[in-house]
Amino acid sequence: MLNGKIEKGVPLPPQSRTASTFHRDYIAFLDKLGVGDSVLFHPEQRAYILETKARLTAKIYGIVKDRDFTLKLDVENSTVRIWRVR
Repeated sequence: MLNGKIEKGVPLPPQSRTASTFHRDYIAFLDKLGVGDSVLFHPEQRAYILETKARLTAKIYGIVKDRDFTLKLDVENSTVRIWRVR
């Protein structure tokens, strides 16, 4: 059983770069990709974190828009490349 306490009236923290903002930024790129096109991202954060977020966004967006994407993480250069394959 989880221990927790429901509280009312707790203010939200100031808006920062949230996950939804992150996903919206990726979707702007994914929406422009034609089949066979790719985009290379140079992350501001660790590459494996970026790769995880990018993979999740591409998977969800692909399901919604009936498109397929594949990703390649390059740890050496800290980059992630996304291809649209369908």
